[in-house]
Amino acid sequence: MDIIKIWMLTLTFFAELTALLSFGLWGFQIPKGLLLKCLLGIGLPLVVAISWGLFLAPKAVYPTGLMIRIPVKIIIFSLSAIAFYAIGQRFFALSFFIVTLMLVTLTENWNLSTKM
Repeated sequence: MDIIKIWMLTLTFFAELTALLSFGLWGFQIPKGLLLKCLLGIGLPLVVAISWGLFLAPKAVYPTGLMIRIPVKIIIFSLSAIAFYAIGQRFFALSFFIVTLMLVTLTENWNLSTKM
């Protein structure tokens, strides 16, 4: 069972990195000025990464309860899929949304079953 948990956490980690990538790509492709592009393209992924590490990561500094953690993860991954959709990656956006929804569901169920 430990190998399954390792694979799930690894896939979730790569999904998190992909989410950060989507926010960065979206930020750099908005049609506004260079300063705003840099702020959103670098700042948004940075804010999301820091927030994830502080509140949502498996070893978060300030761990949140299940009733907060699951919806927030789904919201972040959904916004990431929307960012992919906005930059023209429609098929990848839908695929990413479905995969991350399954990952959140499976990893959180795994965490629940190991704590009981």
